[in-house]
Amino acid sequence: MTRRRLHRALRATFVAALGVGVFVPAALAGASAAPNSPRDVRASLVAGEVRVSWAPPVPNGGPRVTSYVVTSLPAKATCRTASTGCTVKGLALGVSYEFHVVARSAGGASPGATSNRVRTPAAGSLYLKEASILNSAVAVDQVAIDNASTPSQLNTALDNLEDSYGSYTSALRGVQWPEAARVDITAFLTDVSNLSTDTVNAYEATSTTAATSFDTLQGTTNAETEADAQVRTALNVPQVITGPLATTSTPMPLGSTQTVHDFTADALAVTVTAIVDPAAAASGSGAPDAGYQFVAVEFNLSAPGGSVGGDANYFMTVTGTDNNTYTANFGAVAECTNFTYGLFELSTGDSASGCVAFQLPASVSVQSVQFSLASGFLDSATWSN
Repeated sequence: MTRRRLHRALRATFVAALGVGVFVPAALAGASAAPNSPRDVRASLVAGEVRVSWAPPVPNGGPRVTSYVVTSLPAKATCRTASTGCTVKGLALGVSYEFHVVARSAGGASPGATSNRVRTPAAGSLYLKEASILNSAVAVDQVAIDNASTPSQLNTALDNLEDSYGSYTSALRGVQWPEAARVDITAFLTDVSNLSTDTVNAYEATSTTAATSFDTLQGTTNAETEADAQVRTALNVPQVITGPLATTSTPMPLGSTQTVHDFTADALAVTVTAIVDPAAAASGSGAPDAGYQFVAVEFNLSAPGGSVGGDANYFMTVTGTDNNTYTANFGAVAECTNFTYGLFELSTGDSASGCVAFQLPASVSVQSVQFSLASGFLDSATWSN
């Protein structure tokens, strides 16, 4: 074949190739290919959340994988990552899911690879698990607080306590709770945050602010406990509260002993022994407001079974002859002492005596005394004057 005829033959071959596709080496052909599917996709529960992991696709000569997208079925909740694993958020509780993983590159998206099925924990069991984690952490923090011997050690222990509460509230906020429990969970998280703040404030209180700080803490503690009870009811899980709820005794005369209970049904026997009316301001205490006078209720506490503690200033109220209810005043009276700023802690067989001071209008006297370890929620006792 002459050179001219050979040139024409090659040109014809080239033109024919344009019509049927040009042959390109394999290494160049893969340059724009989408990746292969991810391999060995596995879904598992980790600390109550679903963690999906996989192996990278087998290379096909195309562009490198830059990201992965995981999608749940049902619900289509997703997570995106450049690594080979991620945690899928926003899943409903008590539902069985499988997960599709797609690899992405400059060449496009791979075919999806599907995981095994995994069931998210039931709402109630997850709530109880997180509560157990918090209780264990707070117990450790409390020991550190009690054993702190320097301001630096106390600050560190209190920071750790705040972190424990913070981790707990973050964990609960990240859960898609059943509709029936969402309002109660939201209220509960607010009370938990308040409890964390008020606990730290109580430990950092000065001698002049201790009474108010601990009284606030007692109220916050009760609010958090009551909110927890509401959540447990909504999630249909066992209650921490086993004490008699929201019952009021028949009014008894002064000198009578009545029994009330805490949230775990431990009993506290209360005997109101006297009402000092009027009571004199103690040395160093502020005076009553103009037109008012101090009144003090003396009483005895004993723990016949179980440990009971709290703030007597928060637990006791009086009703005046004007039918108004009065709460404790933090002034000190000369006739009796107010425990330790109202605080008491009794083990089985222990007893203590003290008083709670009130400020009433000078023309009003005490008509009755009320005592409850969680007013309006647990059982309460009443004495007539």
